[in-house]
Amino acid sequence: MNGLSQLMTVSLARRGETEPTFPPGVLFLSVAGFTAADNAAGGREPIKIGLQREAGYRTALQRGIGIVKEFAEVGGSANSLRNRPALRRLLAYLKSHPEISHVVFPGPHRFARTREHAALLNQHFTRLNVLVLIAGPDPHLGTPVRTRGGQP
Repeated sequence: MNGLSQLMTVSLARRGETEPTFPPGVLFLSVAGFTAADNAAGGREPIKIGLQREAGYRTALQRGIGIVKEFAEVGGSANSLRNRPALRRLLAYLKSHPEISHVVFPGPHRFARTREHAALLNQHFTRLNVLVLIAGPDPHLGTPVRTRGGQP
């Protein structure tokens, strides 16, 4: 628990209130790889991961979701689950943590690049009873997405 969380908890406890609860969610971030700008910046992660993180947390905040864990993937192709080890780890995490009710993708291309892959992922998330939130419009569905099994 960070300092601000501790301060809020103590403040709420003094007033006899409980800490607010939020539906728990996880955040998935991904980029194709490091760019020249990333290497020049000398950071430990690509710049776009930080931008996606901001978009993902903003989406979660707007929807009242509390992000409890992040999964970041650098270099995985969004065309196949086989080539996305961080996404496979996310699915395994969701399977072992049924209390997680949401997964946030900061953009449609971080979710899937093809209609077939999107359908496969929706099947996995539906089976796990997890709601998928994607910031921005989804080119496969034509609308901003808040789906459970592909149903907006």
